[in-house]
Amino acid sequence: MKPLTLAAILVFLTSLFPLTVKADVQIKESYQTSGFMGIGATTGKTVQKIKGSDSLVDSSQNLSGSMMSLIGGAPKGPQRKIDLIRLGERKRWILNPQNRTYVEAPLASKPPSSPQMSQIPVHLKETSFKMAPSKTQKIIHGFKTRLYNATFTMKLENTQNKQMSTFRVKMKLWVAPWTPLLRKAHREIEAFNSQYVKAAGVGSTGIGAQLQGLEMLKSITHYNGATGTALTKGITEFRKKMSKLPGFLIKMNSDWYLSLPKARGQSATQGLDLSKLSGNMPAATQNLLKGLLQASNPDGSQPMMSMKTVVSEIKVSALPKKDFEIPAGYQKK
Repeated sequence: MKPLTLAAILVFLTSLFPLTVKADVQIKESYQTSGFMGIGATTGKTVQKIKGSDSLVDSSQNLSGSMMSLIGGAPKGPQRKIDLIRLGERKRWILNPQNRTYVEAPLASKPPSSPQMSQIPVHLKETSFKMAPSKTQKIIHGFKTRLYNATFTMKLENTQNKQMSTFRVKMKLWVAPWTPLLRKAHREIEAFNSQYVKAAGVGSTGIGAQLQGLEMLKSITHYNGATGTALTKGITEFRKKMSKLPGFLIKMNSDWYLSLPKARGQSATQGLDLSKLSGNMPAATQNLLKGLLQASNPDGSQPMMSMKTVVSEIKVSALPKKDFEIPAGYQKK
């Protein structure tokens, strides 16, 4: 009998215990949001690339809402931005391809604050997540998907007057069952996100946040005073539930509801800061929108925002290192 060589033994052991091979990932997706009651409606496309602890998100966004003409300072036409992160260096760069400049930004994003919000201490009271599969199946950009109907509810309590604000998102999720390619892509995305959240800290949502609605959840809860622990817990719970989908999320249609109960001697919309939804929104415009929200949707029965996202391409293959470098000709601001 021929003696076993070292190479043959290694091949045999590898077949029993497959090695986890690192892979680079590229995902293309498009999205559409209604904005806050029509203000700040957007359409956009993103290309996300991950190579180990490096990430690049190339996004193009167009403000499409007709009401944007009422607000001064709104940008015209598509706005492109490139967000480059290298976790190994704990650095982040935001590139502006329009004027070929970039800024170096802190990796940890401190949640914004305002006097209105700091006056209202809020904590997470409870969350719930319900999901059920349907019989509906659809081919989306070559991915065979099944429709799941889901609802995520989060209740926040004002610790001063014990009033409850309820955030609810109703989702139609088109999920592709796991394949080797989708598992590889998902593994790399989750590995990067785990590192990123640890490095960036409170309120971080990671790559793929637009697709899962995490950025919108972060915005909506923040605008009602949910910062720090409450914000982190809400995002963590939502991410945890969405990570347990029975496959890769290819498409999501979601409606976002907000119920702001009226306390004694206090407006239901007191403390709701809308300035970040569309640049530097004038105070008069904010007050107009707050009144509109309270008058048209006092009980939160109508969606405050809607969002649609869809993945058009997923690639798992080697990406050149230069893709994660600042291109020649860019000037630091």
